[in-house]
Amino acid sequence: LGSEALPRIALFDQDSEVIGDVRIYIADSPQLKIGYCIDWVNISNMPTEQLKTWTIIKTATSLVVACNGVEMVDHEFSSSTLEECVSRWSKDAEKILFRNDQYGTDTASDEYRAKPSRCRRLPGNWTVTTGSLFPVSDGATVTVTCQEGYSN
Repeated sequence: LGSEALPRIALFDQDSEVIGDVRIYIADSPQLKIGYCIDWVNISNMPTEQLKTWTIIKTATSLVVACNGVEMVDHEFSSSTLEECVSRWSKDAEKILFRNDQYGTDTASDEYRAKPSRCRRLPGNWTVTTGSLFPVSDGATVTVTCQEGYSN
């Protein structure tokens, strides 16, 4: 990331209407903004690693933004002083977009990966082979199950 990189992620509802966006200004004094909810706020606990993996978790009542596993913001929509925060952000997000428009350019994002809503076609048991990323012995049988809240 550059010295002033700007990841910018917009969320849209099922009618392709903008719910809001998340902007992260990565500089000497990092800041974050949640469109329609909070204006720019300072981030004091930004991880120092060059590679930053951002996790954004949106529910009907809140938005959590974390970087490399460190929580940056946990914003309850009802706590916002901005009138549109709850009405916009309580909607289900059906689409996200890394924004490049007249309001700003995403200069920092390399890739995106959505968390799957369900586990698909996972076998009950896997056999570990040489080169596996799992810290177990070759030939061991590993049981794989879905996380809580997911189903096969």
